[in-house]
Amino acid sequence: MTGHGEYFELNNILSGLNTTKTEFVHGCIVAGCDYLSNDRGVGIHRAFSFVKSGKLFEELKKKHSPANYEDLFQMALAVFQHQSVFSPTLLRSS
Repeated sequence: MTGHGEYFELNNILSGLNTTKTEFVHGCIVAGCDYLSNDRGVGIHRAFSFVKSGKLFEELKKKHSPANYEDLFQMALAVFQHQSVFSPTLLRSS
């Protein structure tokens, strides 16, 4: 593994966006992720706006989201909260 990457601290991101971790995850899911596609016309800015308004699903209904969108969202959220993440660097012995 010789790639380069950037290091980000979640607390700095949340502080910079003036948001909570929960709002951040919800916004990312609504904007579109591997587990749930976004609704047409709902990108990252609009997704976070809906989350911050406290009226996420009401706003999405106005955008004609599928009737089962809230259920799909909850399933995607469950994956985010319970996924296993593996790091090859942590598996190396010292």
